[in-house]
Parts: sequence; C-alpha cells; structure tokens
Amino acid sequence: MSKMQGIIAVMDATTVSIAVTGAPGGAGVATSNTQPSSSVMLTNTSNGGAIEYKAGAGAWVKLLPSDGIELAIDLASTALLFRRARYDGGLVSAQLVISGKPVLKLSENGLPISISGSSATAPGQPAKPVLTAMAGAVSLAWTPGAAGSTATTSNIWTDINGNVTQLTTNPQTITAPAGTPYTGTVTTLNGQGAGPASVQADAVTPLAADPVPTSFSWIIKNTIFGSSAYAAQVGFHNPGRTSILFHNDTPYWGQYVLSGASNNDYNQPTGSWVDIPPNAQVLVTDPGKPYVRGKAFAITSITSDGATATVTTAAPHNLATGASVRVQDVTPAGYNGAFTSVTVTGANTFTYPLAATLAATTAPGTWAGRPLTGFTVQTKAAK
Repeated sequence: MSKMQGIIAVMDATTVSIAVTGAPGGAGVATSNTQPSSSVMLTNTSNGGAIEYKAGAGAWVKLLPSDGIELAIDLASTALLFRRARYDGGLVSAQLVISGKPVLKLSENGLPISISGSSATAPGQPAKPVLTAMAGAVSLAWTPGAAGSTATTSNIWTDINGNVTQLTTNPQTITAPAGTPYTGTVTTLNGQGAGPASVQADAVTPLAADPVPTSFSWIIKNTIFGSSAYAAQVGFHNPGRTSILFHNDTPYWGQYVLSGASNNDYNQPTGSWVDIPPNAQVLVTDPGKPYVRGKAFAITSITSDGATATVTTAAPHNLATGASVRVQDVTPAGYNGAFTSVTVTGANTFTYPLAATLAATTAPGTWAGRPLTGFTVQTKAAK
C-alpha cells in the first residue's frame, strides 16, 4: 500500500529569555532577535519586577510579573524594546515565544515528516566572579559564559541590591557603598537571551574613602613593572608628608609598598605589597617611602618553536595584543626579559619572539604587566 504524501504549512517557534536592563523612563533596549515572525508571545518572567515594552513607534505598555500578551508583529521589520518600569531589585527578565512565518514542509500520511524547532541556545554559565574591596568601590574580575549558538552580545553584573551594570572591561571597577558587604552575579547574553547567572561572588566590604587632600605635589615616574627586584621607588620620604595617592592609569595590576629601604630606584624594598587594580586609585597614610611594581602572576608552562615562545598562564591574563610584559624567574633564563609587544592567542596564552632556540622550561616562573607610562603618585605635605 503506497503512502500518501502532501504539502502542509507549518510554523517554527523559538523561545528565548532576555534580561531587561533598560533604565526606567529611558529609551529602552531592543531585543536582538530580528527573525521574521508572524507573532510574539511576551511574558514577564521577573520575580516581582514590572517591565515596559514598546513595539515600533507605539506607546510604552506596562507588563506586571507573570502577565503575558501576544503581539502580532514581524521582528524583521518592527523593533521591540524593553525597559524596567522601576527599580525593584533583582534580575528583571522576560520570555519571548516567537512564531515564525509559515513555511512549506513535506508530510507523509497526513503527518509532518518534521517540524523543526529552533536549535538556538543561550550562553553558558559564567565562572564565579572575584571581588576585591576598594575605597567606595570594588574591583570585579569576571569570566563570561561559553558562547551559545550565536555571538555573545553583552555581559552584565547584577549586584545584591538589584543594580545592573554592563561589563566592558576586565577587571572592572564598580561603585559600591562603603562599610556594607557587597556581592552579585555575572550573566552572559546573546541573541537568544540570558544564560544562567554565575554563582554569587564571595562578599567583600568596600572601604570608607579617605578624604582626598586638596593640595598635592606631583611625582611622576615611568615604571618598569616586574618582580621585587624591579620595584621602582617613586618618591622620597619627605618629612611631614601626610598622605599618598597612587594612580594606576594602566590596564595592568600593580602593587605598592611603603618601605624604609635606601633611596635608589631599583632595589629590594621590605614590607607587605598591596594590590592596586587596573585604572584605580588608592589613598594611604604615609609611614614610609613609596615603591610600585607590577603584580606577578603564575605561568603554567612556556614552549618554544625556535623563534617564538608560547606562554600559558595559570589564570586568564586579560591582555590585548600589543601589551608589554616582563617574564621572570624562568629556567632556562633565556626566556626571561621585558617584551614590548606580545601576541594574544587565547584567554590563557600569549606569545613573544625569541632570539635563539631554547630547551624546554624546568621552572615556568611568573609574568607581570610592564607599562612604560601611566603610573603616577601624588603626595601631600602637612600644612
């Protein structure tokens, strides 16, 4: 008995979740889904947060939590925008069920051979972020979630108070209230919406910001960052000095120490080194002479093909091609030195040229950012 065959019209449906980040009263943020559609079922999936949406040139319409509405729009020609109705705290989100345009598919015995749903996927879960307390702020080190079926469009930080910040640098400095434990999560988004939020960061308590002295004398030092053997003294211990403001205007992690070591530029100052995040300032009371250096990070391995060394770092290096680094404490010693323009080949790898063929490393050593400019120190003398 022969099978009956025919042509039927079916419609694919795509379900996506989105994080609503548009500010209340603002211009809104458009969904990045621009596929042809016959209708869109919109649902507010927030836990207690109202949203507003606008289709094309229409008016803003409020949608309460768990409410839904079907919109007869074609996303290929009509922009669909979202914003928060107000700041309610937490991650505000919505779900779109997008019904595609009718398409023709072959059927057998009156049944579809296949009605293909979307294989589109949202990004993966980001790694647990790491916070470092600063004066009136935190430094946030983060890793995005794995890419989904389409390119990642953004990464966002949602703090314990429900405030959402677009992440554009890594690490990124975020203003936070001093004296109050602070934490949050990172979420990665793509055209299909938001992936799962990261595990919440370990809470830190931002420090109270000391009042910045109104009158400073400037001391500027071009600093080669490296190990403590390459620490650079950036100011003498002037009697009566009351405070020091360290400016790290570079994309590299730095460190400072206030020491009683002798007054020469490159020596071995004693004391405990304190981190200065990239593009940050640290104000301290002055009990000694200030020294700065680049913060050293562990290298897992270095390999050589005779002309190029490939460095694998223990943690993501957050470097860009063209960055300057110092490699140190590696055996053989030929791998060590200051390199003014590395090539980034991965989140944990970069390369630099070698002058000669070298044997495999027996001690992988460390690396540090090597800014030639951009690190300054201000001091204030007592009135």
